[in-house]
Amino acid sequence: MKGDQLVRQGDQLARLENHELEQEWQKVFGQIRETTERLDSLQQAKKNSRGLTEAQLAQISGEYVQLSERAKSLQIQKRLVEQKRKNLIVRSPIDGQVMLPWDAEQSLMHRPVVTGQRVMTIADPSQDWELELAMPERRMGHVTRAVDEFGPNLDVSYISAGILGRPTMEK
Repeated sequence: MKGDQLVRQGDQLARLENHELEQEWQKVFGQIRETTERLDSLQQAKKNSRGLTEAQLAQISGEYVQLSERAKSLQIQKRLVEQKRKNLIVRSPIDGQVMLPWDAEQSLMHRPVVTGQRVMTIADPSQDWELELAMPERRMGHVTRAVDEFGPNLDVSYISAGILGRPTMEK
């Protein structure tokens, strides 16, 4: 995602990586595949049951029931992991414009992002914006004189602390 890019609500902004979750996905997927293959094998054994004793058929049926329950449990695990994977996709909450700090790519590359950390902001450019300035009172004289001289609608330049605390020049 690039800064200043326009996005629609629901657009994908980023995809986070979680290596532990990917390992869990691979494990569950492998277990489902193994269980399905064994169930297919048992199904074939039941079809070709000529020559099998009652005890062997009972054993096959018992294992089939047990594996069927395991398959159901694995499907539930699979859905949970899929939901977690889906939650790794960050989507835009509104139509708007992507606002990134000036060094977003450099500061985020190969570094973990923790839950709740602000990485970007989506701003609605069609709405009014409000700029709040924190300025020491001893410096307010410059602003007061400019307002007296040019009126309350001044063009100003400011340095924003940015999303990640890095200064950016705005107008």
